[in-house]
Amino acid sequence: MSMIHKYALPPGPGSFRVDLPKGAVILCVQTQGDMPFLWAQFTEGVPPTIYDSRTIHVFGTGRAIRDDVNLRYIGTYQQMGGAFVLHCFDELP
Repeated sequence: MSMIHKYALPPGPGSFRVDLPKGAVILCVQTQGDMPFLWAQFTEGVPPTIYDSRTIHVFGTGRAIRDDVNLRYIGTYQQMGGAFVLHCFDELP
């Protein structure tokens, strides 16, 4: 059986790590209220010692996107009533 969980993300652009159960699939990134969250689906009961530390990169519209790493787009969200539009990527191995 699988489950979906949400993970709070830091606001604004940058790169950061999120520990997800091994084999987790990132479904989307959206805001709830004005805070960004990532939703991931994974198999229920994965032992807490079997986690992958994933690097998430967030870029603002019009900003350069790194091309020295393998990135997979996972979502776009807006903050401050649409004043900031941010685009999220999962760094692949």
